[in-house]
Amino acid sequence: MIEKLFYHMKFAFRIFLKDKFFSALNVLGLAMGIAVAIILVLVLENDLTYDQHYAKHKNIYRLGSHYVIPDIDQMTGLTGRELAPILRNHYPEIEVMTRVSKREVEHLLVSVGEKTFYEENAAEADSSYFSVFDHPFIEGDRYTCLDDPNNIVLTQSIARKYFGDESAINKLMTVAGKERKVSAVIADFPDNTDLKFDLLLSGLPEIRRSWRQTHVDGKPMNLTFWNPDSYTYMVLPDNYDLNNFYNRFQPIFDEYYSGLGNDFMNTPFLQPLDEIHFSGFEGEASGNKAHLFALTGIGVLIVLLACINYMNLSTAKAVKRSTEITMKKISGSGRGTLVLSLIGESVLLSTFALLLAVGIVYVVLVLTSFNVLIGKHLTFQPGILFPAFMLSTFIGVLSGIYPAFYLTNVPIIASLKGSFKTGKSGLFMRKTLITFQFCVSIFVVLLTILMSDQIKFARTKDLGFDKNNLLIIPLQDKTTGKKIDGIINEMTSDPGIISATVCSQIIGTGTGGDQIFAEGPNGMQQNAAQVLYVGDNYLETVGLKLIEGRDLANGSDDEQAFVVNEAMVKMMGWGENAIGKKMTFFGGHHPGTVVGVMKDFNMGSLHEAIEPLFMIKAHWEPGYLHLRLNGDDIPGVVERVKQRWSAIEPQYPFQYFFADQKYDDQYKADITQNKLLTTLSYVSIVISLLGLLGLSAFTAVQRTKEIGVRKVLGASVMGILFMLSKDVLLLVILAGVISFPIAGYVMDAWLEGFAYRVPINYVLYGVTMVGALMFVLFVTGVQSMKTARGNPVEALKYE
Repeated sequence: MIEKLFYHMKFAFRIFLKDKFFSALNVLGLAMGIAVAIILVLVLENDLTYDQHYAKHKNIYRLGSHYVIPDIDQMTGLTGRELAPILRNHYPEIEVMTRVSKREVEHLLVSVGEKTFYEENAAEADSSYFSVFDHPFIEGDRYTCLDDPNNIVLTQSIARKYFGDESAINKLMTVAGKERKVSAVIADFPDNTDLKFDLLLSGLPEIRRSWRQTHVDGKPMNLTFWNPDSYTYMVLPDNYDLNNFYNRFQPIFDEYYSGLGNDFMNTPFLQPLDEIHFSGFEGEASGNKAHLFALTGIGVLIVLLACINYMNLSTAKAVKRSTEITMKKISGSGRGTLVLSLIGESVLLSTFALLLAVGIVYVVLVLTSFNVLIGKHLTFQPGILFPAFMLSTFIGVLSGIYPAFYLTNVPIIASLKGSFKTGKSGLFMRKTLITFQFCVSIFVVLLTILMSDQIKFARTKDLGFDKNNLLIIPLQDKTTGKKIDGIINEMTSDPGIISATVCSQIIGTGTGGDQIFAEGPNGMQQNAAQVLYVGDNYLETVGLKLIEGRDLANGSDDEQAFVVNEAMVKMMGWGENAIGKKMTFFGGHHPGTVVGVMKDFNMGSLHEAIEPLFMIKAHWEPGYLHLRLNGDDIPGVVERVKQRWSAIEPQYPFQYFFADQKYDDQYKADITQNKLLTTLSYVSIVISLLGLLGLSAFTAVQRTKEIGVRKVLGASVMGILFMLSKDVLLLVILAGVISFPIAGYVMDAWLEGFAYRVPINYVLYGVTMVGALMFVLFVTGVQSMKTARGNPVEALKYE
């Protein structure tokens, strides 16, 4: 048995070496297909195993809230922090519970000696956090590290940032002006987890620091439960019936949530930890299964392209191998044996391709910026080798099964007479496979172009404000906010700065929402709207247009005046009578009147429609300093701003970014998808190129004698080139006709995620088709030119 296997392998090697050109094309094509498959398996494994590294992940649930109030139906993964102790008493089956909040620690000034940095990725948690999440500990005790409210836990990277190679345990850090002791150091988080932090502060306050009044007579006010601020995680028993939780929540709602009216409802829901990544809510980084599986589907198509190359070349070479197969039949080999032998050749070739594919994957993941491109940290792990071998074996069998049955079906007599030629059925099959190849390639390339067109539209569309040359500086605390007028005066004294203002949000990157009561046709009406807290000269600085009334008054608090957008006017039905209408915040705070109407603008990305929005002048949120630059010598202006900032706020590091950069960050996921699709389109084109090279070369050789006769009869070189290319060109046109409507359908589905979308440019369809035809004509022409320009006398002697 071993000798027989060795014989077949030795014979397969001889076949490969006999026809090095076709063997190289097959190996390279299959290698690219296998490499794509391995990388996509790594991507799938990374995305589909989010948070499954925790030992209790099957029992960990996050409690979310479904709020239904007038004009708002919103689901969030947050709950009020005051809810947790109530749940502990009401649900004894909860094994352990913890709360995590990032709301009040988003920008932390951290100092250790002379090292001072702003940390953006911090969190607060109560002492039970590590009883729910079993992070690997490098230093410290998981059971006691959060007991002291003045403790802090660091990840390994942050510990090295501040303390180098020294032990961080019991070292002191100044965090937001408060001294804390490092009680533990944990390993850095893996990429595939959603709840990440660099610093974890112990002592999550039971009562919110930023809330006006949270408790009355020791009992939480119901308003706190309607303003969620923390993530609540709990460990429940195995096979726990979630309905048991939901059915017992009503008494909690009646006691703590009711009192605002019958139109106010909150329904809790539990999310399994390992499902949160694909069901995240607004403001959370979450995955998209549809996009993930779409890319996987394209990857599968590319693997099929590689298999099709092998099938095409193997069946095209049937004439050459028919005599060999026939002689084996005459020597006594059965058809089954021959089929297995030919499939074995294909598997052996795919094994060679696997070795090359492993090298390609290593180069892509380690020596290129591919991981940066897709925003992940994929690594080639030895554990992937066995699945990769099984995959390559499957591809080998899939690629070889049709050629094996096709070649062993060659009639013996026809083969011995040398009269066997590829039949109509084989020719039809080959044309079908070629058409499928070009369908896939054209489909992927067209999707890439159309997606690029939408992303370009999103990044260049007139948003209603000017995001260019707008420098943003985060204001880290209220102390800075109180002296903002002096800071603005100092900054605007620079000739490179036209104007300056402050705002609670970064222009163009979203807002916070709030409940309003506004004067309508039937008295004061409740609605939901977006809100911006702004300073002097906001409209002028960011380039917004006032279409009626006035701006918020300069040099005055003017906290009872509102400027609203056109969408707000339309929602309230004010028409041309918006000025003077009464408004107030949720709960009746800060009543005032509308003093101006501004033109609608996109406060968020183009994924979101323009919503009703109002602006009010307020100073209780530090927010962001916006500086409008004149565009001349921007690096020089930034350096001068840095110097002025260091003089005004020497204790705070200077941080800045530009509004257009922050705006573009909202399209990172779309850009990543487009780059991945672009990469896959390149791969599909190269694989199709390899197949076309081999097939056109083989076709030219097969028709050598015919070409010689035609040249003797006066055919031109161009005429012969057209003759050799026209069949493939017709197949490309057919592939375009098939793939265009499919690409259009997929693109429409993708564009549903954008509230504002570019009209599909059908000229791009024509450009893609012309490009495909030129590509095919060039490849077949290069391969056919040698035969077409050859000596007709030598051609007539061929065969």
